[in-house]
Amino acid sequence: MTDRLMHATFVFPSSIDLMFEDGRSGIVHLADLGLDVRRMRPSSVRASSWGSAAEIEDVTGHTIHIDSAVLRARIDPAFAQVLRQAIAALRSTAPHTARGRRTSTD
Repeated sequence: MTDRLMHATFVFPSSIDLMFEDGRSGIVHLADLGLDVRRMRPSSVRASSWGSAAEIEDVTGHTIHIDSAVLRARIDPAFAQVLRQAIAALRSTAPHTARGRRTSTD
């Protein structure tokens, strides 16, 4: 199971077709990610050169990077579960925080 993105293309009217290194593929709707396709240049959608994100330019020419793990989790429930478990493990081992600051462990 990998989140390395090999291919990303725009699918009319507002989705991205994805293919990952291990052959898993699927479609993610941009609205599900909170993105307004009216502010995007659909023809610019591509996988990043390193495979860690999908890239799409907005109408001002800025590139928006959508993390490949987020995209993979949207199309692969097993991958999403692995991410949830990894996040839970990190939270259980991280120092307790209050309002974004580390608290004393004394």
